[in-house]
Amino acid sequence: MKKIILSGEIGWDIFPDMVREQFGDISGEDIEVDLSSPGGSVFDGIEIFNIFRDYKRDNPGAQMILNMKGETASMGSYIAANETFDIVTTEDNNSWMVHNPIMGIYGDYQEMEKGADFLKRLAKMMVPVYSKRSGKAINEIQKMMDSETWLFGQEIVDAGFADEIIKTDSGIDKDSAIARAELKLKAVMKKVRETEIKESDFEKVAAIMKNDEKKKDNEQSNTQPAAGGNNNQEDVLMDIKELREKHPEIHAEALKAGEDKGMEFMKANNKAVMEFKNKTEFKNLEFIQARCEKALEDGENFSDLKMAVQALMLDPKNQSSLDSPGDLDGGSDGTVSGESGKDSVEMKKKMNEEN
Repeated sequence: MKKIILSGEIGWDIFPDMVREQFGDISGEDIEVDLSSPGGSVFDGIEIFNIFRDYKRDNPGAQMILNMKGETASMGSYIAANETFDIVTTEDNNSWMVHNPIMGIYGDYQEMEKGADFLKRLAKMMVPVYSKRSGKAINEIQKMMDSETWLFGQEIVDAGFADEIIKTDSGIDKDSAIARAELKLKAVMKKVRETEIKESDFEKVAAIMKNDEKKKDNEQSNTQPAAGGNNNQEDVLMDIKELREKHPEIHAEALKAGEDKGMEFMKANNKAVMEFKNKTEFKNLEFIQARCEKALEDGENFSDLKMAVQALMLDPKNQSSLDSPGDLDGGSDGTVSGESGKDSVEMKKKMNEEN
């Protein structure tokens, strides 16, 4: 059995190339991994995760064991949750932690939005890994990640993240062990926040995620051919507008059946947009009507539409439409009475209350 030792911060003490070197030229041999890590680089952690997974794919008969020692937190716990490990053990003094991925981002709002979207995708990718290892529901895992959850010793086994517990003579208690692990986590998180994120890092992980999706698609197509015998897969995910334009029959079928949750959301979202568009106080305001039409066409989120309309109402060029007497008919809720300046004030106030 090949022994692999991973100890320290991922991205500073533990690197993907180092893991590959420890594998050497073996093929088909059983693997035992000793892991102790407070976490670290999400980019290097994902690559290491995939090194173990790829080895199992290439050598399905090889037994793979992982032993958690000392602390297994953040990206460390993600690696330990890898389904390719047939057996996962934890020492009775081991501290384990799961949370949402973090990284340092510097730049304008576009860079921040890009980073936030990337982190959401990462979290979405990680949740099923923990779920499959533990048997816990997806929403339960997400709650654990949102609240940064720490487990200790037997708790790790009881929660399903380890199969066996290894007794030690350390005598360390839970509070002391977790406090020590938290100090190590804070140190590595400080490094993560201060590390410059390169465009190549995003591209590397995006490529890994895309490659993973293709592999899963290929595996599914080998056992479950698509209707009509066509196993070709789209390389990119389509938004609602593209789906409607490129595959109207699928779009219509999904809407009718209501089985796809994304389509159900779209229906509810479009309904909210239409109700908003048809409000009495808005029906004579061309700039709001046009903005609502655009939202329907683009499949825009209703909350984003409301924010956009608020911005339009504050635009000086639209003030004449809002403040002109007789432009607005009285609504059933009494918020628009036809009085010039008062109408726009009441409308803006109501918009703020709705948000």
